[in-house]
Amino acid sequence: KNPHFAILSTGVNMARFERSDPVETGVVYRYLSFPEGSKYVFSVGDYEDIEVLAKFDAVAKACPKIRFFFAGVKRGITSDATIKKLNKNALGNCRYLDLLEDDVFRSAMVNASVFLSFPSPKSDQILALEAMASKTQIICFGKPLLGDVIEEKKTAYCYSSAEKVAKAIESYCALKLTPTIIEGYRKAKSCSLDKVGQQLKAMYESLLKGSEE
Repeated sequence: KNPHFAILSTGVNMARFERSDPVETGVVYRYLSFPEGSKYVFSVGDYEDIEVLAKFDAVAKACPKIRFFFAGVKRGITSDATIKKLNKNALGNCRYLDLLEDDVFRSAMVNASVFLSFPSPKSDQILALEAMASKTQIICFGKPLLGDVIEEKKTAYCYSSAEKVAKAIESYCALKLTPTIIEGYRKAKSCSLDKVGQQLKAMYESLLKGSEE
């Protein structure tokens, strides 16, 4: 073990996901034109990730009574055509969106019934932390990786098939699945910018002290 090498978690800005202003919190309903308080599933990914898109589509089709929103990264002009094609072929409960403005994104995350995550080496752990900071339930299609901020059955529920993910989403929205949001929020707080900054400062000072000895 190298004493001069350490891995720190990504820091999450907890203040961005506070629910202090109801007008700002409700932005997503006005932006996407659907009734306030509606149950919906929110996910974020890359439009070049065909596997994730297929999994998202399969889960949405298995939950026709629940709204699904996928906001993704576009890469080049072909992405516009991809989004149009996905929306054309999607069921009425499913919409594919460009990356959202920050206020809409925060509102979407805070109000979502479920944040649908797809753990992989390419997935961004900050998104899971932001869902936890938003006190939004995380349900994963796939198992968390070693060192992932997501902990199965502690901060999220994880399943290996679209059918099981869909069943868990329906159960959660029907209040039949115990939330993991409290543990998730604790995890996010432990990875807050303040906490990570303190850890970084302590490690830096330790390195300086070691070099002087």
